[in-house]
Amino acid sequence: MRALGFNPDDTLPKTFDLDRVEVLRGPQGTLFGAGSEGGTVRYIMTQPSVTKESTYVRSEVSITRGGEPATRPASHMAAPSSTTCSAIAPVSGTAMTAAGSTASTPRPCRPWDKNSNHANTVAARMAFLIQPKDGLRITPSIMFQNSRKHDFSTYWPAYTDVSSGNFKNATPERLPYPDRYYLPALKIEADLGPVEFISNSSYYNRLEHTAYQGTSYDLAYFQSIGWAGSGYGFDAAGNDIGLPCAGSAGPPGVQCSWYPLLDAKGVHLPPGFTGYATPNLMTNAQESYTQEFRLQSTDVRQSIQVDGRCVLDTREGIQHRGVEGSADQSVLQCVVR
Repeated sequence: MRALGFNPDDTLPKTFDLDRVEVLRGPQGTLFGAGSEGGTVRYIMTQPSVTKESTYVRSEVSITRGGEPATRPASHMAAPSSTTCSAIAPVSGTAMTAAGSTASTPRPCRPWDKNSNHANTVAARMAFLIQPKDGLRITPSIMFQNSRKHDFSTYWPAYTDVSSGNFKNATPERLPYPDRYYLPALKIEADLGPVEFISNSSYYNRLEHTAYQGTSYDLAYFQSIGWAGSGYGFDAAGNDIGLPCAGSAGPPGVQCSWYPLLDAKGVHLPPGFTGYATPNLMTNAQESYTQEFRLQSTDVRQSIQVDGRCVLDTREGIQHRGVEGSADQSVLQCVVR
């Protein structure tokens, strides 16, 4: 899982049934691809067992000053389902609701929205261990996560009373952040006598939509071209006075009734531009096919190990703002050592 594309957001899995976390110092490109020069963090989930039965339930409630309560219920259950084929199905899931603390201000193109930056995440994982005979273990699994942020979390000081915890966002557009991924995998372990064979196959699919405050960016740019020295307007003597208003030889700061469009007091839209908004939306998509295999000696007195890994990684980033721009990349990497 990597942060890819335009303005990517958090890629960490929102899970709790972790067996351990491994931090591998870089470079780790040989085993984990070109994006692991600085190292790799591995999340090792709780593995199914053919002998143990377990149930785990937890719940969290937290309160943020100036915000709303946040909750996180989670549960994990595992039990053998057959003594003949020794198959069990551990199922775990969690749902998180993040506290909202920012309210959007009522604007012509956007109604009042209390706690507009609230977020919600649903995550689930299922795995089966099938052991048809001694020395053969087959573990199919799937992980799913859907994170949804309702709006941007920044606030505007011009509209906010920080001392009272009343935070407001005056961005004309709402900027939601939906982020969904799923990860099916298949692990096979076979005892071949002097050596053990291990195979890992997985497919990772992530679709994220993100954004930034394009309207504020554009308004700041539009008014800046009227400043002296901007290179957009010159008087008869050749002095750079900025782009003047129609029918005027003076800079907008003096002659234009609409100036400024954006300042410390907020957004000031002139007549005819009510409801103006230019949100900058971005789509980040990633697909990764990974196949790993390992042959290793079962005799502790011998050190024999062969590792192989192939990764087909397809990434796409699309920026939707006026004219769409995209950054596509497909990488196939195979390593044997």
